[in-house]
Amino acid sequence: MTVGQKERLRMLCVRLHRNRQVRGSHGPANSQQPPGQGTSPKDTAALTFARELLEKHGQVPARSIQALRDQGFTDGASAEIIAHVALNIFTNYFNIALDVDVDFPRVALHQVA
Repeated sequence: MTVGQKERLRMLCVRLHRNRQVRGSHGPANSQQPPGQGTSPKDTAALTFARELLEKHGQVPARSIQALRDQGFTDGASAEIIAHVALNIFTNYFNIALDVDVDFPRVALHQVA
């Protein structure tokens, strides 16, 4: 994965986490929220997969992995996406448990019509 792809995954996780905090929910994210757009179809596929991974708590269908393969991701790269999502989840849990101040700008949420 490129540095840009990793950063977009991180920001997607932050945005979804903040959205859940605002709603006071730990269930699936609002389906109206955009899945994240990359700078290429490959980036968008990675972000779409990451969002699905979060919403389905890891229980993604085989067709989701195949969609990554169709965009040129190897199984190793798919595993790396899963690892980055998991790392961000645990980072969020850590920050919530210890009430850590966030030291980066708030991510704006946008409603999709």
